[in-house]
Amino acid sequence: MIDWLKEILASQFGLSMLVMLLAVGGVMGAAAWLILFERKVAAWTQDRYGPNRVGPRGLFQPIADGLKLFLKEDIIPGKVDRALFIFAPCIALIIGMLGVAIVPFGGVMRWSDGGPLLKVQVASIDIGLLYVVAVGSLGVYSVVLGGWASNNKYATYGGMRAAAQMLSYEVPLGLCLLVCILSTGQLRLEGMVERQIQSCWLGILQPLVFVLFFTTALAEANRAPFDLAECEQELVGGFHTEYSAMKWALFFFGEYAHMVSTSAVMVALFLGGWEPIPFSLKIGGWLESVSPLAWLGAMLKWITLDPSPWAALVRGGVYVGKVGCLIFCYMWVRWTLPRFRFDQLMRLAWKAMVPTGMALAVWAGFLVYWGRPMSAWALAGNGILLLLCGMISVASGRPTTGRQDSLPKVEGVS
Repeated sequence: MIDWLKEILASQFGLSMLVMLLAVGGVMGAAAWLILFERKVAAWTQDRYGPNRVGPRGLFQPIADGLKLFLKEDIIPGKVDRALFIFAPCIALIIGMLGVAIVPFGGVMRWSDGGPLLKVQVASIDIGLLYVVAVGSLGVYSVVLGGWASNNKYATYGGMRAAAQMLSYEVPLGLCLLVCILSTGQLRLEGMVERQIQSCWLGILQPLVFVLFFTTALAEANRAPFDLAECEQELVGGFHTEYSAMKWALFFFGEYAHMVSTSAVMVALFLGGWEPIPFSLKIGGWLESVSPLAWLGAMLKWITLDPSPWAALVRGGVYVGKVGCLIFCYMWVRWTLPRFRFDQLMRLAWKAMVPTGMALAVWAGFLVYWGRPMSAWALAGNGILLLLCGMISVASGRPTTGRQDSLPKVEGVS
């Protein structure tokens, strides 16, 4: 039995199945405990204690919440489209987990000396970034179907808002991915990570692209300040107004699963994937020349390049740690910034992010033509573009709220 299992794991198929099980289980478990983590972050932001009653320091609160949702009455209103009403939450959860299929968690590894090199990821496909775009855009189907099937005007409005928001923010997202493709010359996520290890992280060379991508990820995940599809002041509960019990929980889990998968993709695109620090190979080589710190340089190189299982495990831990930092940023933004109005949401996408993304893509194309796609000129272009955007914003003189200042005068009011 043990020999048979070893033979399976020694193949790429067996390792991919193992990574898939760990990834799906990790995303499901993370979705449950991230709810507690977000409540703790909210408490920290608002200077209060947060959940601290169930278990030590509230650690068992997700179990209590899960039991409550599981035992609640599952109500299906009489006039809904029953099939779509039940199917929509399932789509949300499934699509939220599909993004991790191409994430390179730990580079390559081999079980023994002389064994074949295996990739620590579920699937390595030639069009990895196109897969990311396709899967990310499918998430809107669950929201639109849930809103339409509910036969409720507030839920329908929420679904329509989600569709408009998704279509608007797919454009700057695609432009950001185009910059990444031009800079690295790769469509595979693992190829992009290897290119950054050899040169520099794209988050350092293209910080404006990183910020734009993070903003579009917030909008596509319906996270505040872009949660217009479910804002309670206008739409009661938005697309999930009629949902309760476990169906509502599936929407909730799908949102957190989408947040985890997009964070994992961002780590590969902008934060060097499994590389522990920027320029780890160069820094490691320099540290090896300093006798008291030679062990640290050797360790950096071992983590980054060594194909042993232990090194791959450490690389996976580094990757998960970066994902956790990005998820914390998601939550920090949610509990810090107020919600946009819908006109502000659209203005931000079409009048700010799309032109900025187009300018960044043109600059990346010029750098490719000059043969310097991953040079300091990329960072210089980002800085110049940011300065120009600031000057244009100040020169336009428009109010930051986006409200029109040329409203008609009201009779009898001075």
